[in-house]
Amino acid sequence: MKNKSKYLADLFIGQSTVFIDVIQRIDKIAEFSVPVFVYGETGTGKELCAQAIHNLSRRSNKPFVAINCGSIPDTLIENELFGHVKGAYTDAQSNSGGVIAHADGGTLFLDEVDTLSQKGQVSLLRFIQEKEYKPLGTNQPFHSDVRIICATNADILSKINTGEFRQDLFFRLNIMDVHLPPLRDRGQDIELLAEYFINKHCDVYNIPGKTIHPDALKNLQRYSWPGNVRELEHALLKEILLADTPTLYLNNLESQYTKQQQDLAQMKPLFDLDFREAKEKTVMSFEKNYLDNMMKKTAGNVTKAAELAGTERRAFGKLLKKHGLIRSYYASFAC
Repeated sequence: MKNKSKYLADLFIGQSTVFIDVIQRIDKIAEFSVPVFVYGETGTGKELCAQAIHNLSRRSNKPFVAINCGSIPDTLIENELFGHVKGAYTDAQSNSGGVIAHADGGTLFLDEVDTLSQKGQVSLLRFIQEKEYKPLGTNQPFHSDVRIICATNADILSKINTGEFRQDLFFRLNIMDVHLPPLRDRGQDIELLAEYFINKHCDVYNIPGKTIHPDALKNLQRYSWPGNVRELEHALLKEILLADTPTLYLNNLESQYTKQQQDLAQMKPLFDLDFREAKEKTVMSFEKNYLDNMMKKTAGNVTKAAELAGTERRAFGKLLKKHGLIRSYYASFAC
């Protein structure tokens, strides 16, 4: 690629130090045809990162094949990876290549690799070690030259410690690594991303340009964005499509932030308790809120509320008494 700097600047929006470090790392490791493990929370752009590594590599003119490991049943994993020959099973009417064959010469991206079954992990490890695979229904080995990039939003080391993920496979996949920062750690990048997404979607939907109110921008920057960049884009798209004015106020986001702060305030004292006490307090809070919601929905009709909750009326009544909830109070919630 002739102009790598422009490609990266157009693809990755952000100027925070932590994000610039990631971009530079992507640029550096792209040229080495070794496995890469991409770590990051949901919505941080793991597939975008994998695509960039591929596009900046010597394999860029070959296929980039992406699969989500969590969507593949254990019974189909070998067929998905290695394909099959005609007659391999009842419905195999013709030869069909798997993703490893389709990605030959290029890059195979395995998203949510931590969800691979033990069987899938063994099959993948064998391919990495031998650089060969056998489609279902034949003993003839085939060679495939692929670069594997995998990603996870899970604590992979914990999964290794519990035996859910093979340590030997991890060592094979984790030659290079990229850790994508959550949006809450990227400071002023939020404003840059917001401007980018507003311009992008106004163009896509042929909507006159819009700007964010200064107070709304403050809300963007103080919200923790558990869904990261993806959540930010979707929140802005919703506002863009529904706004009747050229200024975006993001009132819905303000309510989300308020609820988030309330939830955090309620959770914080729990961390000062031991596990048993914290669990008991959490369960009590859930029960009371759940019962309150059911009673409001049914305007205090205990029988209907119990049916909605999927429990017996007598047991439901005991819970109401336990939490001091009075049936007559809810009569005013009738439609």
